[in-house]
Amino acid sequence: MSDYQDPVFAVNPANSSQLPVPFIDTVVQAINATKYILSEPDTGVLQGYVDALGRDWSLAQVRFSIGHSEEAKGKVSGIYRDLLGREPGAGELQSYLDALGRDWSLAQVRYSIVNL
Repeated sequence: MSDYQDPVFAVNPANSSQLPVPFIDTVVQAINATKYILSEPDTGVLQGYVDALGRDWSLAQVRFSIGHSEEAKGKVSGIYRDLLGREPGAGELQSYLDALGRDWSLAQVRYSIVNL
């Protein structure tokens, strides 16, 4: 389960560059809760998620987006190659991306694949 909290105040996308530090920290916590799916989110990526939150996205939607990113697909495929010596099937990949988009970490994905 994620340990971040949704902010209790409204976000104005016009002022997203001037959001209060607690809000920025909340976004960073949401990204960190993905357990390093994104290698090193640059400021552009972080700003994109801040802007999305300003457009009424929830933190769950941000996490879903990160969990279904091309980088997440590559990492899940890499785990399959490392552990099973093959690419994941379409259903297998989708299942793990959905799990990452909810609340799983890459470590949980790896553990689950090891125990297939």
